[in-house]
Amino acid sequence: MKTRVHLLPGLLALALLAAAAGPDTPVADAAREGALAEVRTLLRQGADVNAAHGDGMTALHWAAYRGDLEMVDVLVYAGANLEATTRVAGYTPLLVAARSGHSAAAVRLLDAGADPRARTSTGVTALHFAAGTGGVEAVEALIVAGAAVDAREHAHGQTPLVFAAHDGRVEAIRALVAAGADLDATTRVTPISRLEEEDRIESRLRSARRDAEEALRTAETDARLEIAALSAPRAREGGGADSTASADSTAAASPEGREGEEVEEGEEEEKKNEEEEKEKKDDEPLLPRLG
Repeated sequence: MKTRVHLLPGLLALALLAAAAGPDTPVADAAREGALAEVRTLLRQGADVNAAHGDGMTALHWAAYRGDLEMVDVLVYAGANLEATTRVAGYTPLLVAARSGHSAAAVRLLDAGADPRARTSTGVTALHFAAGTGGVEAVEALIVAGAAVDAREHAHGQTPLVFAAHDGRVEAIRALVAAGADLDATTRVTPISRLEEEDRIESRLRSARRDAEEALRTAETDARLEIAALSAPRAREGGGADSTASADSTAAASPEGREGEEVEEGEEEEKKNEEEEKEKKDDEPLLPRLG
């Protein structure tokens, strides 16, 4: 009975994720296209051999993905990082080569010093991949280099032997059994009830996040309205005082206003003169009238 479940992204998905090139990745760009002459020229000109695309794919990743042995040799000689990892799943060039079924490239990378025990973020090793693709040469080289024969990936505890058995890789099975692989290794199975409960929990979390986001937007809107309401009376009060001062200024500046002020000043001046004349009369001495 086959119990293995494929949880890893396919090669096509990996290639699509790696497609976007950054602005300063000429070597990776050329390696992706298999342009060896251009890669050589760029390296002679001092281009960075380890500059990666946005997803972390370097020129060496691309050479491993293509199974281009000559490209691998050139890049390794130029100082390519054997343990550079992709942003998605953490693939090293060796993992990419093994996953792509390029045993010769995997062996070449091992000879250059690549870590045979490197894992993806899900715990899959190059030996898992080589066993699953039937790359006997890579399987044997990895075992010799020190790869763990019974390494288990994280999700279901599958070993390289389970990968090989699932895909019917007879020669890989023989190589693993000869190396002492555990024939009685079992995988972990997650009960359907547990998966359903996890789905319910995730659904509640998504709903709670949506509710929280909606509540936050409502609170922000209410706060803006309250601030606007508090600011409105102040604006009206300020506007009233300004209007009064403006009216006074307008009246004083108009011709009618100036004429009224002149009339009032004239009346006050006349009244003042009359009072002064009266005071003078009061101050005059009483003289006999001459007849």
